[in-house]
Amino acid sequence: MTPVEFFAFAEDHESDGYKWDNEIEPLRLRPHPYEFFLYYDS
Repeated sequence: MTPVEFFAFAEDHESDGYKWDNEIEPLRLRPHPYEFFLYYDS
């Protein structure tokens, strides 16, 4: 692996952490749409 390829590989994995912290993790805090059906449908 050349240094240029390694830098591109490392940079790509840094963005995975950003996506996890700012998009996926907050989504886990929200209820699933089916939960609305279970708890709020009278």
